[in-house]
Amino acid sequence: MENFDTVKEKINTLINENGFSLYSITFYHGNLDIIIDRDSFISMDEIINISQILSDFLDDNDFCNESYTLNVSTLGVEKPLDLSNLTKYIDKYVSLSLDRPVDGKNKLEGTIIDVLDNYLVLMFLDKGRKIKKKIEINNILKGNIAIKF
Repeated sequence: MENFDTVKEKINTLINENGFSLYSITFYHGNLDIIIDRDSFISMDEIINISQILSDFLDDNDFCNESYTLNVSTLGVEKPLDLSNLTKYIDKYVSLSLDRPVDGKNKLEGTIIDVLDNYLVLMFLDKGRKIKKKIEINNILKGNIAIKF
């Protein structure tokens, strides 16, 4: 029987070899939860395929003496932004939570137009008008991809 850390490393390698990245892996109360990610859309068929690959691997590489359920999922459509690499979200519609208000708002939704040294340029609607605003990157507490209605 292998230890959990060794199995986690091998799972990470398998996930990377199949075109995804490992976002998180947790084992608790009889559940092995694996969350995968990548920049482009992940289809249900792809989740099923990687789940089967991981299941086959885990059948051959036991790491515990108890039965468990394997749950493989993605971050979903509204996944969190990687604040250290905002350039990959240019032209994406996002929701930002701010530390200090901008124009009296702690939360903004709009499209990232550009990312420059210490700030990004966000295009958003305010009372029907399109506004372009520079937002300091260090003012962003968190952000996520948003759905535009």
